[in-house]
Amino acid sequence: VGDSDKDGILDGREVSEGLDPLRPDFFVDPGGSDGATGKEDAPWRTIQKALTIAAGKGAEVVAAAGTYAGPFVVPDGIRLVGAGRLVAFLDGNGSPNAVVLGAGASLRGFTVTGASFSGIFSSAAGVLIERCRIAGNGAGTTTGAGGGICLSDASGAVVRDNIIEGNRAL
Repeated sequence: VGDSDKDGILDGREVSEGLDPLRPDFFVDPGGSDGATGKEDAPWRTIQKALTIAAGKGAEVVAAAGTYAGPFVVPDGIRLVGAGRLVAFLDGNGSPNAVVLGAGASLRGFTVTGASFSGIFSSAAGVLIERCRIAGNGAGTTTGAGGGICLSDASGAVVRDNIIEGNRAL
């Protein structure tokens, strides 16, 4: 499989996976290298690297199965997609929020764990949280908030087909 039209997207992906050939897409794998290109055949190792490069491009960042150390800030308009909620893990490492979503950002296909406040937090409009498992977050606050997902003034947010379990808000 190659990139015969030199658009940065491997041949066949434009049609078979419904990706926009004009939108840059980046790939992450725990076995990758942050010195690589971030393309499917040479993925980056860290999600942070991909999110930094993807910022402002409205891109999709695709993460392979594995555990990724956070926390993570998903910039406006970025789609962060994991290999599946049972095989791709975002670990907040005790930070207040494992994942913070910017306006129009989306998170799909991860287990989100290890945050002291909320697994996923957003105060931005138009976020999407889908097909994730949010577990083992919260209880590090006395405000009565937090836990699995905390949306504050996040108009137009869509939360669907998630498993939310074992989180605590005091």
